Formats: sequence, C-alpha cells, structure tokens
Amino acid sequence: MISEFCYDWNEELPPLTFRGIVDETLRDGMQAPNAPSLSLEEKVDLIGCMHAVGIHDAIVGMIGLGQTSASRTRAVLKALAERRWNVTIWLLSRCVESDLKELSRLQDDTGCPLGMNIFVNLSGIRCFVEGSDVDDLLRRMTQCLKVGTRIFGESRVAFEDATRTSPDVLQRAIGALSSAPPTRLAITDTAGIATPDGVKRLCTFVRDAAIAELGDRTALEWHGHEDRGLGLANSLESLRCGFHYIHGTILGIGERNGNVSLDALLLNLSAVMPEAANWPALLDYYAHACRLFPSFVSASHPFLGENSFLSSTGTHCAAIDKALELGRPDVASELFSPRSYVSGIRRARFGISHLSGHRTVRSVLQRMGIETTNAAVGAVLSAARALGRTMTDAEIARAAQDCRKRAGRPEEAVILVPEQQP
Repeated sequence: MISEFCYDWNEELPPLTFRGIVDETLRDGMQAPNAPSLSLEEKVDLIGCMHAVGIHDAIVGMIGLGQTSASRTRAVLKALAERRWNVTIWLLSRCVESDLKELSRLQDDTGCPLGMNIFVNLSGIRCFVEGSDVDDLLRRMTQCLKVGTRIFGESRVAFEDATRTSPDVLQRAIGALSSAPPTRLAITDTAGIATPDGVKRLCTFVRDAAIAELGDRTALEWHGHEDRGLGLANSLESLRCGFHYIHGTILGIGERNGNVSLDALLLNLSAVMPEAANWPALLDYYAHACRLFPSFVSASHPFLGENSFLSSTGTHCAAIDKALELGRPDVASELFSPRSYVSGIRRARFGISHLSGHRTVRSVLQRMGIETTNAAVGAVLSAARALGRTMTDAEIARAAQDCRKRAGRPEEAVILVPEQQP
C-alpha cells in the first residue's frame, strides 16, 4: 500500500450522500462555443455511453425551441424508448403549463418515460433584467408542480442563479415547494461565480431549509460552471454538505468556460468510492467524446489527458525510475499523480527536454530500443538543450543516429521499437 509512505493532509471521507451524476452533455454541453451538430446516432451513442458508465440521469434538450428542435428531440426519444436503458431522460421546461402539456405529449407519443424539469430565475439581477416578480414566479412554479407531479414519475425544480439569490428568497422558494414536493431540487451556479466557501454556506443553508420543509422527499443537486476554474472544487464541496447529485458534462464542455467535468469528478471519487462508476466504461465514454468533440480535447485534462502521466523533469523522472527498479510500479504511478482508478492502470511516461538528466535519457533510449552509450546519451541531451523543449521520438532517434555517424557506425545499428501504450 502506497499509504504506508504518505501522510495525507486531505480529508477525503466518502461522500455517503452521493447518489450519482446528472449528465448534461446533450443539453448544456451543446451550448459550448463552436460545439458540433450531432446526428441522431451520435446522440443515442452518447446516452449509451452514459448507461454503460452507470449514469442514470441525462438532460437531453428543452421544450419550446421550435419545430426543428422538437422533431430532433422526438427522434431521439423514440430511439431511446426502443433501447430501454436504465437512464431517466429529462427535458427542461419553463414554468408555464403549455410546456408541460408538450412534454406530456412527447412522453405519450414516443413511449419514452420523461422527467419534468422546470427552472425558475429568482436572483435580484435576473428579476431586474427579466422584469419579473418573485411572488409571480413562485405562484407559477407551484402551479406547474401541482400539475406536473401528477403526470411525471420524476420531477425537478432548478433554482437558476442560486449563488446570487438572497437567503430570504431561497427560504420562501423552498417553502413553496412543500405543496407539491419535487423528487429533485437543483441549486445552480449559472454564472460560475461561486467559491468553495460560498458553496459551503449556500448548500448548508439549502440542505437545512429543505430538510425542515420537505423532509427526505427531495434529493438535492448541484449544477456548476468553470468560469473561475472552481467548478470541480465547488461540486466536491456540495457533496461534503450532504447533496446527492452533481450535474456535469463529459470533457467539461459547456457554455463560456464550460461545465463541471463529470469524468474528472468521478475519478476524484474513485479512490474513496470504487463503486461510483463502471471505470472501463468511463474511459470508453471519454475516448468516444474526444472523437466527437476534438476541439475541446486538452492534453492537460485532469486524469485522462495525454500529459497526465508524462514528465521530462530530470529529478522527477529519476525518482519514478528508482521506484520501478525497486519493483514498485504502484509507487511510480503515484509519485507525481493523484490516486484514482487511472493511477492503477496507467504507467508513468518519460519525455526528454532541456530539463532532463542522464537517467531519463537512458530510460527513454532503452524504451525505444536504442543503445544507451555515454556518447548517445550526451548527444541527445545536447540536442534537447539546443531545442529548449520536449523532443519527439523522431528527434531523439535522429540525435542518436548522428552520434553513431560521427563515430563511424552505420545507421542500421539503431533499432527503433514502437512505444508500447499503457
């Protein structure tokens, strides 16, 4: 166990209240700048990936976006009805009864059970620009709940811009839910302005108010954004406060700076909740999304990015190499990476740059099947320092070949072996 060597300052207690992910890839995710248009098959395949991972909730669209959008949504719902996956499908609705009637027709026509998801904007800034009144909003919300909870098996109310809504308005809104309690209540950081401290105060307030008004009838959900780069940390904080579900998207795609990356969230939980997901299926979902959304793929993506286990710094690579020599690949994987499901299946990899040392170069040359003479090591290091960046395998091989040429040895003496992927 690597824990025998490590003192852990983190307090990673299992979030006992965690129940799952609400996947918004096909709703909020498609609001990302320059998001591609997906075909029916591609949308259905993504929901199939969610099912395989063990994600049981997916928000896939919105009511009232016009005939073209409605036709595409209908086609998706019909395809899903045939597959009978264990995924509850949700469509967003405004707090108007006409949206609920359309949602009910879609459910009847397609045979796909749907969850009702109404949203309400209660913050002062949204009420100002929308010209809306809190009393009227709450009246419409409760009326829709009374109608919708009789029709749909699952119901969600989302308090938009909750991170800028005053406590007294939130208290009133939660109290208004008691007349027809929804099965879910989502607290949203619509503008991505929250900090973990703010999340702690807000979620504790909402949790206590919900328990007092609704008992245990309504599960609590957090919906965050990455505008401050704090979306993932905020989501984890909401779980520590007793929330049950986290909203997110694969790769973190979404409007502006994106939504919470559901893959990164789940892998953060993997060390303390190994049952939180089907991990091989999550890696497949990530790979599938990378193919569909190539412009959103980052080599530095947490856990799964190309650079996650790659280092060219001499002291770091030397330490990893020593751990491998000691017969401890588990220690090697976690020396400079967080513990997760991924650290158990991926190996640390070395690159060569102007920051590398002799040991790193020898290890890389061995991996490439190139003889590790002092001259070859020196030639590669000299080339790396001249370039001032990480070298490609071709550049490494060329530097070694040039060294052999100068020594009067034939190029054929350099044997290149394709790199084995973890």
